[in-house]
Amino acid sequence: MMAKLKNMMNMPAKTTIKVSQELRSKLAEIGNKDETFEEVIWRLIRRAEPERSGEVATSKSSIIQYKRKKEFVELEAGILKNVGFEYEYNVPPKKEGEWELDIKILKVYYSQKSYNPSEFFGVDGEHKYFSDEFIKVYFKILADILIKDFGITKLKNFVSSQLLQILEWRKVYYENKLSKESFTNDVEDILIDLSKRQIDIKTRKQLGNSVVGC
Repeated sequence: MMAKLKNMMNMPAKTTIKVSQELRSKLAEIGNKDETFEEVIWRLIRRAEPERSGEVATSKSSIIQYKRKKEFVELEAGILKNVGFEYEYNVPPKKEGEWELDIKILKVYYSQKSYNPSEFFGVDGEHKYFSDEFIKVYFKILADILIKDFGITKLKNFVSSQLLQILEWRKVYYENKLSKESFTNDVEDILIDLSKRQIDIKTRKQLGNSVVGC
């Protein structure tokens, strides 16, 4: 009895937050099968928390210092060839341990012009799962980083369909003992969002009016 009481006293304090039914339904929609609402909210906070002086939150209780690295790569985007992408990502202190890459596409260069991602794809980076071409480019960039920085040459043989398969990525991360945090935030969450996406009329119009959608 005393042990049970002691455990209850050590539990974090709980509070109640009033939200609309619409928001509650949205949290349930984007949550994983076994996630509580609190876990969903923490996941969203970790993804949306702004960068401050190179600091990136990787969990509720720890902050890892990262250097941000800028790179440029030329890829295809849909039927468009010779498209340049300037992007940045976290440079992990070491391969071992927990880290995330947090890839951000900064600029897109095509046909003598530069675009921000929302102009080129029709959606911004936080909503990239709405655009098939944005998602494909994102995972091509992720593969390129793991090839160059971690020497995972197996990814050179990946075809486009493999880049969107969570099982293929899980094998890559498992076989190379890469960060579980990176797998969750850089791969799994994004593919879950992709599988659950519902494109409304407004977003569909934005995609159609984008550079890659025209």
